[in-house]
Amino acid sequence: MMDKKHLELLGNIVSNFNELELVIKMQIGQLLDSKDINKGFIVCNELGFQQMLSLWKILFKYQVKDEGALKEFEIIAGNCSEINLKRNRLIHSRYTDGLGDLKSIVRIHTKMGKDLMFQPEMVENKELDEFDKYIFKNIDAIHTLVEYLDEKNIFKSYFKK
Repeated sequence: MMDKKHLELLGNIVSNFNELELVIKMQIGQLLDSKDINKGFIVCNELGFQQMLSLWKILFKYQVKDEGALKEFEIIAGNCSEINLKRNRLIHSRYTDGLGDLKSIVRIHTKMGKDLMFQPEMVENKELDEFDKYIFKNIDAIHTLVEYLDEKNIFKSYFKK
Protein backbone atom coordinates (compact mmCIF):
# COMPACT_ATOMS: atom_id res chain seq x y z
CA MET A 1 0.00 0.00 0.00
CA MET A 2 1.36 3.41 -0.94
CA ASP A 3 1.83 5.91 1.82
CA LYS A 4 -0.74 8.65 2.25
CA LYS A 5 1.81 11.41 1.57
CA HIS A 6 2.51 9.99 -1.90
CA LEU A 7 -1.21 9.84 -2.68
CA GLU A 8 -1.69 13.37 -1.33
CA LEU A 9 1.10 14.68 -3.55
CA LEU A 10 -0.39 13.01 -6.63
CA GLY A 11 -3.73 14.60 -5.73
CA ASN A 12 -2.07 18.01 -5.41
CA ILE A 13 -0.59 17.61 -8.90
CA VAL A 14 -4.01 16.76 -10.33
CA SER A 15 -5.60 19.73 -8.55
CA ASN A 16 -2.95 22.26 -9.58
CA PHE A 17 -2.91 20.98 -13.16
CA ASN A 18 -6.68 21.54 -13.25
CA GLU A 19 -6.07 25.08 -11.98
CA LEU A 20 -3.51 25.59 -14.76
CA GLU A 21 -6.08 24.43 -17.34
CA LEU A 22 -8.67 26.79 -15.87
CA VAL A 23 -6.32 29.78 -16.02
CA ILE A 24 -5.45 29.03 -19.66
CA LYS A 25 -9.13 28.68 -20.59
CA MET A 26 -9.80 32.01 -18.91
CA GLN A 27 -6.95 33.59 -20.86
CA ILE A 28 -8.33 32.18 -24.12
CA GLY A 29 -11.70 33.68 -23.21
CA GLN A 30 -9.99 36.99 -22.41
CA LEU A 31 -8.25 37.00 -25.79
CA LEU A 32 -11.46 36.10 -27.63
CA ASP A 33 -13.71 38.61 -25.86
CA SER A 34 -12.63 40.65 -22.84
CA LYS A 35 -16.28 41.18 -21.88
CA ASP A 36 -17.21 37.47 -21.84
CA ILE A 37 -14.51 35.00 -20.82
CA ASN A 38 -17.07 32.19 -20.96
CA LYS A 39 -16.31 32.00 -24.67
CA GLY A 40 -12.98 30.49 -23.71
CA PHE A 41 -14.72 27.67 -21.86
CA ILE A 42 -17.09 27.08 -24.78
CA VAL A 43 -14.29 26.99 -27.37
CA CYS A 44 -12.08 24.76 -25.20
CA ASN A 45 -14.85 22.37 -24.16
CA GLU A 46 -13.75 19.49 -26.39
CA LEU A 47 -10.04 20.32 -26.67
CA GLY A 48 -7.24 18.34 -25.12
CA PHE A 49 -4.56 20.24 -23.24
CA GLN A 50 -2.06 20.43 -26.13
CA GLN A 51 -4.78 21.66 -28.51
CA MET A 52 -5.87 24.25 -25.97
CA LEU A 53 -2.26 25.35 -25.52
CA SER A 54 -1.87 25.73 -29.29
CA LEU A 55 -5.02 27.85 -29.48
CA TRP A 56 -3.75 30.04 -26.62
CA LYS A 57 -0.44 30.56 -28.45
CA ILE A 58 -2.16 31.55 -31.69
CA LEU A 59 -4.52 34.00 -29.99
CA PHE A 60 -1.81 35.49 -27.78
CA LYS A 61 0.61 36.07 -30.67
CA TYR A 62 -2.19 37.57 -32.75
CA GLN A 63 -3.20 40.11 -30.13
CA VAL A 64 -0.01 40.88 -28.22
CA LYS A 65 2.84 42.64 -30.03
CA ASP A 66 4.96 43.58 -27.00
CA GLU A 67 8.31 41.78 -27.48
CA GLY A 68 8.96 41.34 -23.76
CA ALA A 69 5.52 39.87 -23.19
CA LEU A 70 5.92 37.54 -26.18
CA LYS A 71 9.27 36.25 -24.90
CA GLU A 72 7.85 35.64 -21.44
CA PHE A 73 4.80 33.98 -22.97
CA GLU A 74 6.97 31.58 -25.00
CA ILE A 75 8.73 30.49 -21.80
CA ILE A 76 5.42 30.00 -19.98
CA ALA A 77 3.84 28.11 -22.91
CA GLY A 78 6.90 25.85 -23.16
CA ASN A 79 6.73 25.17 -19.43
CA CYS A 80 3.02 24.35 -19.72
CA SER A 81 3.75 21.84 -22.48
CA GLU A 82 6.44 20.18 -20.34
CA ILE A 83 4.08 20.15 -17.36
CA ASN A 84 1.45 18.37 -19.43
CA LEU A 85 3.89 15.64 -20.50
CA LYS A 86 5.22 15.04 -17.01
CA ARG A 87 1.75 15.17 -15.47
CA ASN A 88 0.56 12.52 -17.95
CA ARG A 89 3.59 10.37 -17.15
CA LEU A 90 3.04 10.63 -13.39
CA ILE A 91 -0.74 10.46 -13.21
CA HIS A 92 -1.45 7.83 -15.86
CA SER A 93 0.70 5.18 -14.24
CA ARG A 94 0.37 2.29 -11.85
CA TYR A 95 2.23 2.60 -8.57
CA THR A 96 3.42 -0.07 -6.19
CA ASP A 97 5.42 -0.11 -2.95
CA GLY A 98 8.38 -1.70 -4.60
CA LEU A 99 9.64 -4.43 -6.86
CA GLY A 100 12.01 -7.05 -5.59
CA ASP A 101 14.63 -5.37 -3.44
CA LEU A 102 13.38 -1.84 -4.07
CA LYS A 103 12.00 -0.26 -0.92
CA SER A 104 10.61 2.88 -2.54
CA ILE A 105 7.42 3.66 -4.41
CA VAL A 106 7.78 2.53 -8.00
CA ARG A 107 5.92 3.85 -11.00
CA ILE A 108 5.20 1.14 -13.55
CA HIS A 109 4.74 2.38 -17.07
CA THR A 110 3.74 0.11 -19.91
CA LYS A 111 5.24 0.98 -23.26
CA MET A 112 3.60 -0.29 -26.39
CA GLY A 113 5.82 -1.35 -29.24
CA LYS A 114 6.85 -4.63 -30.71
CA ASP A 115 6.54 -6.13 -27.25
CA LEU A 116 4.72 -4.84 -24.22
CA MET A 117 7.35 -3.69 -21.74
CA PHE A 118 7.07 -2.78 -18.11
CA GLN A 119 9.39 0.05 -17.16
CA PRO A 120 9.76 0.41 -13.40
CA GLU A 121 10.87 3.84 -12.23
CA MET A 122 11.40 5.10 -8.69
CA VAL A 123 9.33 8.16 -7.86
CA GLU A 124 10.18 9.91 -4.62
CA ASN A 125 7.78 12.16 -2.75
CA LYS A 126 10.32 14.99 -3.10
CA GLU A 127 10.05 14.79 -6.92
CA LEU A 128 6.26 14.99 -6.74
CA ASP A 129 6.37 17.91 -4.31
CA GLU A 130 8.84 19.85 -6.51
CA PHE A 131 6.73 19.22 -9.61
CA ASP A 132 3.58 20.41 -7.82
CA LYS A 133 5.39 23.63 -6.85
CA TYR A 134 6.59 24.04 -10.45
CA ILE A 135 3.00 23.87 -11.73
CA PHE A 136 1.93 26.50 -9.21
CA LYS A 137 4.93 28.69 -10.14
CA ASN A 138 3.75 28.68 -13.76
CA ILE A 139 0.21 29.60 -12.76
CA ASP A 140 1.71 32.59 -10.93
CA ALA A 141 3.78 33.47 -14.01
CA ILE A 142 0.61 33.61 -16.12
CA HIS A 143 -1.00 35.95 -13.59
CA THR A 144 2.12 38.14 -13.55
CA LEU A 145 2.12 38.33 -17.35
CA VAL A 146 -1.55 39.35 -17.37
CA GLU A 147 -0.83 42.07 -14.79
CA TYR A 148 1.99 43.36 -17.01
CA LEU A 149 -0.31 43.46 -20.03
CA ASP A 150 -2.94 45.30 -17.97
CA GLU A 151 -0.40 47.88 -16.77
CA LYS A 152 0.75 48.50 -20.34
CA ASN A 153 -2.88 48.70 -21.51
CA ILE A 154 -2.17 46.02 -24.10
CA PHE A 155 -5.57 44.57 -23.38
CA LYS A 156 -8.05 45.22 -20.65
CA SER A 157 -8.38 42.29 -18.33
CA TYR A 158 -11.82 40.90 -17.64
CA PHE A 159 -10.89 40.92 -13.97
CA LYS A 160 -9.82 44.56 -13.90
CA LYS A 161 -13.04 46.50 -14.40
